[in-house]
Amino acid sequence: MVSVSLVFFLNGCASKKDVVGIQYDLNSLNAQISGLRKDIKRDTEQSLNLLKKNEEKIREIEDRITGFKGNIKEIEDIITGLEGNIKESISPVRKNQADASARLDNLQVQIRSLGGKIEEYGYLLAKQNRENTSLKKEYESETKTIEAKLSGLEKRLLFLEGFLVSESASSTGETPSKEGTSEQSEEKEATETKRPTSEELYQKAYDDFKKGDINTARTGFRKYLRVFPNDNYSDNAQYWIAESFFIEKKYREAILEFEEVLRKYPKGNKAPSALLKQGLAFYMLGDKNSAMLLFQKVIKDHPGSNEAKIAKKELEKLN
Repeated sequence: MVSVSLVFFLNGCASKKDVVGIQYDLNSLNAQISGLRKDIKRDTEQSLNLLKKNEEKIREIEDRITGFKGNIKEIEDIITGLEGNIKESISPVRKNQADASARLDNLQVQIRSLGGKIEEYGYLLAKQNRENTSLKKEYESETKTIEAKLSGLEKRLLFLEGFLVSESASSTGETPSKEGTSEQSEEKEATETKRPTSEELYQKAYDDFKKGDINTARTGFRKYLRVFPNDNYSDNAQYWIAESFFIEKKYREAILEFEEVLRKYPKGNKAPSALLKQGLAFYMLGDKNSAMLLFQKVIKDHPGSNEAKIAKKELEKLN
């Protein structure tokens, strides 16, 4: 189109004023291209830096590329306008033929160069997006692995905490040898042969609990309570049922089961621990006020106990 226009331009009869106007338009266009080249150079450096950042920055680069395409469209429109002016102002001014042709050719080269830059940017953006996707998947995989490990450790910690809180108040441990006087021990030995099922049921459930088989242990403790609701270890069995829910993070169920310990066996050796763990369960549910009241009750009702010491530390955290 430019070549045809120049032929008409040579064979026409445009005035000197028209030629000067065309020359001015070409100079103005050249200045725009020079400024655009500087803008592209600056934006290229910025874009390369932005490629190292996150996807939001990448979208900004894509917006700049869209702007470049708009600039190219604007340049093409200017060329179309110049060609129209040349057609309307055909002149035999041969001395300007070579210069005008060279400028238009140079402009076309620059436009092709801009197109190449845009394709290069597109490639870099696609590559960066692929790398970001790969890194994101790797991060998500590592995060899931870490979360799984933390969940396992947290469950083990809660399991151990159940033993530490409930057993720290006594040194006898949780075995079928309930604390009592020597007379009680002798009396127990005398009657042991009459009710072996009591100890067997309790010990089996407790062994399952220590192994981490929570559901089986809970079933065993419930069976024990149905058969021996007021036996030596009935309060312990009820406590471990509540504790099993606490370990599973079923804090509402745990609160209700700990309440059964306090209601049915208020004088039992598990009452302080049940009251403390009930407060901890309320705390895990976000009810800090109820937790504080229960911690204060532990300190008041069981002063000097290990549970009271733990309750004081928990209150310090809440205050």
